[in-house]
Amino acid sequence: MNADTKKFNMVHELGHLLCAKELGYEAVLDYVSKKNFSTEVTIDIRKSDLKTLEDYAVIFLGGRAAEELVYDLNSPGFLFSDHKKLYNVMKIIYELQNKEFIYLNATEMKRPAYADYYDKSKQILLDFGGKQVLEAIATSMIDEFFSDKSKKSDNKK
Repeated sequence: MNADTKKFNMVHELGHLLCAKELGYEAVLDYVSKKNFSTEVTIDIRKSDLKTLEDYAVIFLGGRAAEELVYDLNSPGFLFSDHKKLYNVMKIIYELQNKEFIYLNATEMKRPAYADYYDKSKQILLDFGGKQVLEAIATSMIDEFFSDKSKKSDNKK
């Protein structure tokens, strides 16, 4: 994985992490492999509590909002795994709000369905310091993840 891809992935995951922390959830950026990062957010989505589900939507969208802030991306797409999870959460949110959810699957769901939650994610990241802070943290975390974790995994072989 080249340096640009590492940074892009780290910025995305950092967006999830910072939104989760701001909303009061425990979140850990966990090293998975040299090719992948993931955040683990402690939220029980089986519970149909509207506030929790709305928070979860904000957390999922935090990765996309971070990408937009740092890389100035205006496309509506983001990681399909995040989008699929967001789709399932949005279906429940709409149901709890007694609103019609017109999308049949994740690929059909468009930004208007989640715009309020996206805007909240983006504002959290802007309040945190926006592009400059996200880039600085991502850069320092890449060094930590790829040097320390690589050495640890090499020692286990």
